[in-house]
Amino acid sequence: TQVKRQLNVLVLGGNGFIGRQIVLQLAGKAKVTIGTRSATQQANQLTIRMQHMLKVEDWLPVLQVVDVVVNAVGILRERKQESYAQVHTQAVAALANACAITGTRLIQISALGLSMQAQSRFIRSKYLGEQAIIASGAEACIVRPSLLDGEGGYGAKWCRRVATWPVQFVMQSPGLVAPLQVADLGEAVANLCLLPAAQLP
Repeated sequence: TQVKRQLNVLVLGGNGFIGRQIVLQLAGKAKVTIGTRSATQQANQLTIRMQHMLKVEDWLPVLQVVDVVVNAVGILRERKQESYAQVHTQAVAALANACAITGTRLIQISALGLSMQAQSRFIRSKYLGEQAIIASGAEACIVRPSLLDGEGGYGAKWCRRVATWPVQFVMQSPGLVAPLQVADLGEAVANLCLLPAAQLP
């Protein structure tokens, strides 16, 4: 009898707030490699700095044995030699085009309410990353969560701080704020990884 090969999943940002939940949910169901800016000596970790992965050729060797790549990388603030454009747009465009070449499925963790008209460079860079994925022709799913709640998350800290205020505000347009437990997002993304291609939304 033929033994079914285990699914190989690369989770970029796998040690981060969102990524570690995806890794946890995939445990025992797939062979998971964690892409992180500072890999340890663990066999399942790989050093990948998005700001250095700006060309298709940078990604091709990484994807050779990968069935699904999840991009959970994002920066809230720019750092020295690490810009929104590099991390959210250029690296994502290169990754998507590499996925189209290798046949690797891409799952992009994005955000609600992205627009090129936004004042925030963070939002514009994420929007342009999405557009690059769509243009690449890669087999891709774009996941757009809103505010995420969970231990260690920026959104959770903000929500809990606001909850202690003596006055509560009602948002005029609450549609773009739909709080979600980060563990639930991790489970949903893991399920997307495990779904056969024919069943993808």
